[in-house]
Order: sequence, then structure tokens, then C-alpha cells
Amino acid sequence: MTQDAVFLWANLFIYNTAVILLLRKIFGSASLSEETDGGAATTTTETKADGSTVQTVTNGKATSSSRVASFIGVVVLAVFLWGLGNVIFYKVGNDTVGEIGTLMESISTFFLAGAALFAPYAFNQLGAAFGRGSAPS
Repeated sequence: MTQDAVFLWANLFIYNTAVILLLRKIFGSASLSEETDGGAATTTTETKADGSTVQTVTNGKATSSSRVASFIGVVVLAVFLWGLGNVIFYKVGNDTVGEIGTLMESISTFFLAGAALFAPYAFNQLGAAFGRGSAPS
């Protein structure tokens, strides 16, 4: 194995290990149901005239489709960027640096389409900020 190949594999190992550790730290305690829930559950207790109590649990708002779309968008874009980093390291290691500019130009449309996954959530938050709908969270 040549020195360039060892350098390439070492860089890929360090990069991928760092990304995996970062993702584990960020998403380690994340819950899909909590991230996409529109509101927290609330408990109310009523005392009736005869002295008995009634406890009611409300599950909050229904799951927000804009939050689900945004969550999917985050996952897709994160995986894509991770893979893109591997391709760039590979091209640098194989002395094909000139192809990186062409690669970046050709995927710009994908980045724009990926950003569109966040549009429903963004419009929902903007609408809430200007008084329509619920408060932004």
C-alpha cells in the first residue's frame, strides 16, 4: 500500500469516526415521537360537588406533518453531506481535485430540492409568528 493510500484511508477513518460520534451525541437521546409531536400532554384534575375528583389527560396537538417532513429532510441531508465528504476525501486522495468543482456544481440542484423539504415547517412557523395558527415552538 502506498503512502497516499494510507493517508487516504486514515483521513476517511478519522472523518467517519468523528461524524459517527457527533451523530450519536446529537441524536442519542432523540425520540421521533417527541420531535414530531405538536404539543405536550397536559393533565387536568377536576373536583366535583360530591367531593370526587376526575383526572383528564389531553395528548396535546396531533403530530405535525411539517415537523415530520423537516425531520426527514434533516436525516436525508445529513446522510448526503456525510457521503459527499467521503467522496471529496476520495478525490483528494486520488489526485482528482479538479473534479470536485464539477461535482459541487452538479449537486447544487439536489441541495435546493433538499431545502424544499423544510418549506412546510418554515411557512408554518412564519404563519404562527404573524398571528395565524399556534405559537411557534
